[in-house]
Amino acid sequence: MRARLSVLLVLLSLTLGCWNRLELERRAIILGIGVDKVGEEIQLTAQIVKPAAVKGPGETGGEGKPFWVTTGTGRTLLAAVKDMATGSGRELLFSHMRVIVVGEDLARAGIGPVLDFFDRAAEGRRRTWLLVSKGEAKEILETNMELQKVSVEALTDLLKARTDHSEAPGIDIQQFQRFRSTPGRAPVAGWVYTAPSKEKGGPNRLHLRNSAIFRADKLIDYLDLTETRGLLWLTGQFKGGVTEIPCPDEDSKIFALENTRSESKLKVVKGDNGLPKLIATVFTEGNLSEAPECGDLTDPGFIKSLEQHQAEIIRTEIEATLSKARDLHADFLGFGEMIYRRFPMQWSRLEPDWEQTFPKLEVQIEVNAKIRRIGQTNEPAPVQSEIRTFRFTHAVPLAGPTYSQPAYPGQVIVPR
Repeated sequence: MRARLSVLLVLLSLTLGCWNRLELERRAIILGIGVDKVGEEIQLTAQIVKPAAVKGPGETGGEGKPFWVTTGTGRTLLAAVKDMATGSGRELLFSHMRVIVVGEDLARAGIGPVLDFFDRAAEGRRRTWLLVSKGEAKEILETNMELQKVSVEALTDLLKARTDHSEAPGIDIQQFQRFRSTPGRAPVAGWVYTAPSKEKGGPNRLHLRNSAIFRADKLIDYLDLTETRGLLWLTGQFKGGVTEIPCPDEDSKIFALENTRSESKLKVVKGDNGLPKLIATVFTEGNLSEAPECGDLTDPGFIKSLEQHQAEIIRTEIEATLSKARDLHADFLGFGEMIYRRFPMQWSRLEPDWEQTFPKLEVQIEVNAKIRRIGQTNEPAPVQSEIRTFRFTHAVPLAGPTYSQPAYPGQVIVPR
């Protein structure tokens, strides 16, 4: 009996395995997806890496583009995927996908079906970055970048740089879906577009900046850079960046301050008008990177005035964001979620008419800014200088009578 059981186990080990395995050579590795609405159909664009065209360090060969852009169309996203797979001749692999770019027309119509498809897909990744493009998403994936062989890699690097400099929100599918499922919350996403190069005759370049605002799953408007910074200040996503502070005595002279750390807190209290009141507290600190000829950097009172100017600039950015949110009747700042957590009974009465109630909320803004370091010098860089020429003389003994003669001309730069 034991011998028969052993033989059976051996036979089972020979028959079991990866029944649906597919060799990597038969796969098309997708790094980025663009989804557009063309008429009544969905146009799916994929950037597929070509391993043979990617050169490693010290390797030769690899001619041509290291990626291939292909498209598929259909009335549903699945039909577009199958159409694309037919054209590529390989099984599509989505598990390495870094970013999904949604075209503006489709975003205005609603991106719910797109997100639903990738949520259900076995190879879908909820941590994939989500971006909205101005115009067609296909154009974004077809744009070449100079410093990266694969443009999707350049796009993800660009997104990281912009979020580190607080110029765009870094939102993935999981965060967007959480915002959609939160009562009263309007989702946001990063905004990407192409623009002509500054070099004459140069190719178009990718630009990733600002924010796209949604109501449910439909795009309704955009935030500019000032409003985006205000959004990041309020939601605690401000990582770094530059704040330009005009000189108190002369606006044309600018101090450049690098923000190194920031914190923000939202507190909900009972207001005077029967509605909740929100208190937004923002703290930031940074280092002085550039200083014109203005004021005395060794004077604590002057440093304090710069900190007050910075706090006012941050307050202005936050107020611009609040004004935009009220105009759109869109709570992309998460105020409703804060009220739900603090006053759930009151939220149950506010939720049915939240879009009309939200603009009436009172928001108190408190900003505390600190300058930690002013650099290795307290002296401002000279703006103007003049050249003064001196002639030096010295006595040179010669045969015959002694007399003085000029030595050599010298130039000394003296700051005014």
